Amino acid sequence: MNNKMKALIIGGNGSLGKAFQSSLEKRNYEVCNTYHSNKISENNSYSLDLDSSELEIDKSLEIIRNNFGVPDLLIIASGTACYNPLNKTSNEDLNHTYNVDLIGPVRVIKYFLPYFLERKSGIIHVVSAIAGVMPAVKNMSIYTSAKFGLVGFVRSLATELIGTGVKASVSCPGGIKTNLPDNAIGDKESLIKFFQQYGKSFHEPNEISELILDKLDAREVLIFPTESAKKLFEDNLAKPFWT
Repeated sequence: MNNKMKALIIGGNGSLGKAFQSSLEKRNYEVCNTYHSNKISENNSYSLDLDSSELEIDKSLEIIRNNFGVPDLLIIASGTACYNPLNKTSNEDLNHTYNVDLIGPVRVIKYFLPYFLERKSGIIHVVSAIAGVMPAVKNMSIYTSAKFGLVGFVRSLATELIGTGVKASVSCPGGIKTNLPDNAIGDKESLIKFFQQYGKSFHEPNEISELILDKLDAREVLIFPTESAKKLFEDNLAKPFWT
């Protein structure tokens, strides 16, 4: 009999998703992940497009549940970035960003939550960003608002789950060396230049995945994986967000 804990990673084909898979396998989890439909599938991976209807998302998750089962740990590490001033952002890019970064993750959690509650156990963890608690980069108002939404949603959900045996938490990493610019929409070239300018100080994905997993058993709901991310947030609390 396989007594391994099961983990499902939404966004498993990204840099952080792959880091989570490696970290979880080292911790003896059985891991399943999802990839976007235009990415290459690997073993124990399933296609999931968060920029699709609730019905299509539910169908994809039903396939995962039937084949893999209900996970003990659900990690949402998917995401996209929209880099453009608001007045230059198309409605298509706006909708895509909110679907992938906010609405899609909420739908995934909504699908699995009844099974967690019935079982009276399970951990839900969502990776937001430092942009989810402070305006971090200009020309990213849509991305930032989606990340703020994730933080607010999970912190509120966590209070709903008190006493159920199910936990929810959200992390706000600082800069991570990921392939986010490659998947960005809008002015991708400017975002790539930003990463080239500041990316040397960013953290490796496996460092972030390990630090997040270390904190999941704690009572924290809002998680800052690194001291630099926590300090960045605390330092900016004292600053006005206007010019």
